[in-house]
Amino acid sequence: MLSKLKSLIKHSLIYSISNVASKASGLILLPIYTSYFSVEEFGRLGLLLITILIISQFIQLGQNQSIVRLTTTAEYEEESKSIFFSIFIFVFCVVIIFFVLSFSILKLFPNLFITEIDYSLYVKICVFIISFFVLNNIFMNKLRASEQSGIYTIINMLKLSATLVISVYLIVVQNLGIESVLYAQLIGEILSFIVVLPSMMKQMELNFNVLILKEALKFGLPLIFSTLAINLLNGSDRYMLKFLAGEKAIGLYELGYRVSSILNMLIVTPIGISLLPAAYKMYKQQGDKNYYSSLLTYLTIGMVWAGISLAFFGNDIIKIFALNSDYYPASDVVPIIILSFVFFGLSMVSSLGMYLTGKTVFVAVITFFSALLNIALNYIFIPEFGMMGAAVNSTISFFILFVLSSVIANRYYSIPFEFMKVFILISAGVLLFIGINSLEMILTTLVFISLRIVCIIAFPIIIYNSNVLSRNEKMQIVNFIKKMKIFNS
Repeated sequence: MLSKLKSLIKHSLIYSISNVASKASGLILLPIYTSYFSVEEFGRLGLLLITILIISQFIQLGQNQSIVRLTTTAEYEEESKSIFFSIFIFVFCVVIIFFVLSFSILKLFPNLFITEIDYSLYVKICVFIISFFVLNNIFMNKLRASEQSGIYTIINMLKLSATLVISVYLIVVQNLGIESVLYAQLIGEILSFIVVLPSMMKQMELNFNVLILKEALKFGLPLIFSTLAINLLNGSDRYMLKFLAGEKAIGLYELGYRVSSILNMLIVTPIGISLLPAAYKMYKQQGDKNYYSSLLTYLTIGMVWAGISLAFFGNDIIKIFALNSDYYPASDVVPIIILSFVFFGLSMVSSLGMYLTGKTVFVAVITFFSALLNIALNYIFIPEFGMMGAAVNSTISFFILFVLSSVIANRYYSIPFEFMKVFILISAGVLLFIGINSLEMILTTLVFISLRIVCIIAFPIIIYNSNVLSRNEKMQIVNFIKKMKIFNS
């Protein structure tokens, strides 16, 4: 099992390089955003970016996940090239249809996106971004399926570098406004597509397999709804805030969300990218259930530790990156959103039983229910509590997603997850954060900072010496650390 964990962590760390770079570039740009954009404009940008993500995920029709599943299982190994070709051609046709329909609607209804703000230019740029993003995402998931984490990272780093440089130039020198960010993203997507296309062509066999495509659609189509729902879970609060609290609330919430997503950047997304390929390969092998169970426990430890560290200094990070003091209240939502990311990370592992047995329709149902719950709670509480209500509602919804995923997945592939340990670890983290923060008013700044640093250092030591981990688990962790040479295998 240690060798499997080593492989997972190795690829997760490599994936995290591009993921960290992606989020880091966003953080690097924050001082520029907060200097050149008003809080309202920043909120408008956040709304556009989440819209791009939601539409992109929808028109992929779940085929990004189908590529990972069908090209990693032994059953389809000999047909992997024709599978890739068939899925890519299908998605390419969907993109063409989307592109034509979008510009037809813009031509027929030229005033459709003109309200108090003229969104028509933004929409046109977004259509191009979505089209290239979808095709690039198919390519990136093929690299995931082949566990080519190094090439995956190089391509993403190239795209990020171009996006970062072009964003700075267009914002600072050309003073274009928020459309400069969209133009930069579009150029980055086009560049990525041009660079990766030749290597992807070599991994295709010009054989359109209708039967395989049917299998891919059978697996992937239910994931449209789960992917759409997870994006609604992550993004519907922006839309609700716009209509119920205004663009300023979106701007503050967006900044708090970006800082909180450092946890997502460092742990949740890298694990998520490498989880399914590793899980499919481990499925029904000796010790697979213990592997999945241990993964949830270790992931909880890592997320809680990182979450506490980030929450302690969330306010300071906001003040470093937001040069305009109008953005400072964004720090209020940071600890709550961090907790929502913890539950989101746990739900990825707890839902494995549904993915492994192909019961993806239940993933869709559960996620949609959680998304609808989030929308309902936002409708009730945002008018009264604003962005704080949105943050709490997000945490509640992701907790429900985690619980329902655990219950339903267990019906199809029972994994002995250690839920009591998960509960103890999260509770300890929350209580530690509340307890330390309650001392802020009675301690000097230096003592308060020192206390937080001591707690961050002490947390893993306390967990290791407590009864949360068994003797065998402690020995596994020690042996794993001693033997692991992550980049040599």
